[in-house]
Amino acid sequence: MFSLGRNYRRGYLAELRAKEELERQGYLVLRTAGSKGPFDLVAVRKDGVRLIQVKRCKDGNGIRPGDLRALGEVPVPPGVTKEFWVWRDGEGFVRREVLSGGDGATALAAAIRGFLENCAVLECRPRAQGSGGEGVLGTSVACGTESCPLERMRRASEKRSRA
Repeated sequence: MFSLGRNYRRGYLAELRAKEELERQGYLVLRTAGSKGPFDLVAVRKDGVRLIQVKRCKDGNGIRPGDLRALGEVPVPPGVTKEFWVWRDGEGFVRREVLSGGDGATALAAAIRGFLENCAVLECRPRAQGSGGEGVLGTSVACGTESCPLERMRRASEKRSRA
């Protein structure tokens, strides 16, 4: 049981490193705590959405037979990429596979594009999170407008992760 906790923590740390990297690129990143679905991270920016599965390994390539195939079968709308990132202990990210997206769901894709084009969060620069407006290294949040659905999603995600 001890090793499960340690392995979970190592995987969690790899996810946090991926999240920080994406935030530096200007993405709003939501982590799907518990990894109950096919993706660990959802990264949103005005130019698109990235769904990312993060794996960590001690050695090897970190991908089990069928991992990429299973991820490839998950339907996503056009403009959304499915990605598989592998973190190797002591080396960092050693592999990033980008799988094709856009296999249907045209109405949903149009709705997502419309939302992204009109979202105030994606129009602003992410601000640093901290008390008194002072930044905390490696963390950023959206502009903070109460009416923005992405801001509400981020707050709900934080609330769930604290529970």
